[in-house]
Formats: sequence, structure tokens, C-alpha cells
Amino acid sequence: MQFDMENQMDKAEGKLTPWDMLSGSLMKDLFGLNKWDVDSQNTILKQIIEAQKGNYPEPIKINPKMLYGTESEVAGMRTCLTLAGLPINDHMFTWQFGTCFYHKDIALACSLDGTYDLGNQVIAIRTDPENNVYTPQNETIYLDGKGVIEHKTTGINFDSKEICPEMYEIQAKCNLEVMASNDPSYKWYAVSVVHGNDPYIYLFERDKFFCIELEKKVNDFYRRVADEDWYT
Repeated sequence: MQFDMENQMDKAEGKLTPWDMLSGSLMKDLFGLNKWDVDSQNTILKQIIEAQKGNYPEPIKINPKMLYGTESEVAGMRTCLTLAGLPINDHMFTWQFGTCFYHKDIALACSLDGTYDLGNQVIAIRTDPENNVYTPQNETIYLDGKGVIEHKTTGINFDSKEICPEMYEIQAKCNLEVMASNDPSYKWYAVSVVHGNDPYIYLFERDKFFCIELEKKVNDFYRRVADEDWYT
């Protein structure tokens, strides 16, 4: 029997957010961190201007590689959370979301790979190179409440695997702001990365001042959309 990939389109494509709105996956472009597009800010500016006029990109056609990537995200996140010493159970670790989420105050949406709920526990996380667990500047951080997890599977080699690539971190960092704007118990974020078959996890506490920078960037972006004012 042939597998019906059409019914898996939404999940594999991962496009739950509106085409005419900034999303977490576009944050690497808004912050100029897309290593493959030196003019990424204008690329998304054009995309959203066109989307607001009703001109959308061609639908993504599902293929086996994309479907596998979507399914393997869960295994990757589970492995990386285990390496960090975070228990895996259905109450704490959630990975199934059928909708996107919206920031309470600014026009920003996100879809999520995973969330993790520590409840009232406080867990100290330290850099552990033997298990590929890393924190900023290798300092001890303290996690409590809820966190968001962004997962990436890649064959790209980075300068140092001890440091989370900025273009991955910014997506998780902004996704956290979306969730925290609606629920203040969201206090941390993690990026899990599988390089080939080698899993890594990077953990971060929320930067309470980042919301100010994010709001300025998002509001300036939509002003540019309205005025068709291109970035220089």
C-alpha cells in the first residue's frame, strides 16, 4: 500500500504560522543572522509585503526526507534532554502542537518543536562536555517553570560546537518571548542540535531585557512593510 504523504503535509511542512506575519523561523532573517542570505531583511520584507497583497509562495511539496526530518525531531529532543539530565515523560515534555501561538503585544507568531515543564522544581544545569551539554560562558544556570525547545538536524560544520549557532538560538529566544508574553511561567529555552549522529544541547535562561529589543525590531519591520521602506 502506498503511503499517503498528502495527509502529512501540514506536519512535515511545519508552516502553521501566517504567511503575512513575522514568525520565529524568520527571526534569523530579521536579525541578519541568515548565513545563506546577506540581504535577508529585505527578503522577508518583500515576502510579507507580497503576502499582505495575497501573493503567497508556492506550496511546499512533501517528500520522504522532509517527513523523516519531522519525525526525527522528537527522538533528537528526547536524546538531548536526557543528556542534560532532564527526565522524559508526557507531563513534562510536550511535542505535539496543532496550532501556532501569538505574542500578546506585538505582531509575532511561532510554532513550537517542544516545551518542557519543570513545575516548581529548580534544576541547576552545568556545562558537561562529555555529554555535549553547554550553557553560556560555561556558567551554571538555574531552570524552573516552563521552557521552549527548538530542534535542528544538520550536516553543517560550525566553528565551535561548544557555542550554539546564533541563527538557531535567536529562533528559540524569540519563541520564548511569544510564550512568556501570555504565560510568565515560561522562563528558559533550549536548542537541541544533531550534527550527523552527534547530539548537542544548549540551554539558556530568559533575558528579561531582550523583549525591549525585540519589540523595537518588530515594530520597525511593520513600519517598513507599510511604507515599503527597504533596509540599506
